[in-house]
Amino acid sequence: MARQLTLRNVERQGLERRVVSQAREKILREGDPARDSVLIAGDEAWHRGVLGIAASRLAREYHRPVILFGMEGDRASGSGRSIPGVSIHAILGEVAAFFLDFGGHDQAVGASLRTEDFPAFRDAARAVFAERVDPQALVAVEEFESELPLDVVDEELMAELDLLEPHGVGNPRPLFSSGQTRVVGSLAPLGDSGMRGAMPGRDGPIPFRAWGDVRVPPSGPMAVLYRLSRGRSGAPEAEIVRVRA
Repeated sequence: MARQLTLRNVERQGLERRVVSQAREKILREGDPARDSVLIAGDEAWHRGVLGIAASRLAREYHRPVILFGMEGDRASGSGRSIPGVSIHAILGEVAAFFLDFGGHDQAVGASLRTEDFPAFRDAARAVFAERVDPQALVAVEEFESELPLDVVDEELMAELDLLEPHGVGNPRPLFSSGQTRVVGSLAPLGDSGMRGAMPGRDGPIPFRAWGDVRVPPSGPMAVLYRLSRGRSGAPEAEIVRVRA
């Protein structure tokens, strides 16, 4: 049973990474993340069970509301995630005539529509978000919880962070700053646009991953903003969201 659960988790994580990577490519190809007030993409190959997680990751990456749809025949099922200060539910309510089903709250929505209506919906949603969203809300201000050098991260600290679970909308993983760290060993590609490696921790190297425009230098000192979680083995892992070399 435990092995089956592990295999399912690995498979699901693979699906998540694939959807995030493909959605990022579509967003860059079909829109402009630096200009658009909302990022919308859809694909027939995307499993709707991972769309919310993928949208959440991309919303953090681009600091924009993100809505992703998986097309199944004549029906497209989607999930959206927002950023602080932008009610994705209220704004999408202005184009609710497109939806077959629609629900959610300020920071997360679920919706479905006819596949043939997706292009018109995307255009209408982009227009209403451009009108309703304050441009200042789209300027990322990285507010981290505290300075936490990676070389003090150990099991005792991770146990304290476990008490903050579960994480999700309304309770994101805390963001920390480490002012002086470096890559241990070499970097390796992760998916189509990510990278992975390791940084020094108290109990040994801490694996990390970075996505999109986050560029980690292969050598030399760097400062990072990062989030901590546990990997499949239970050991700490980091997601780097900003780098200053």
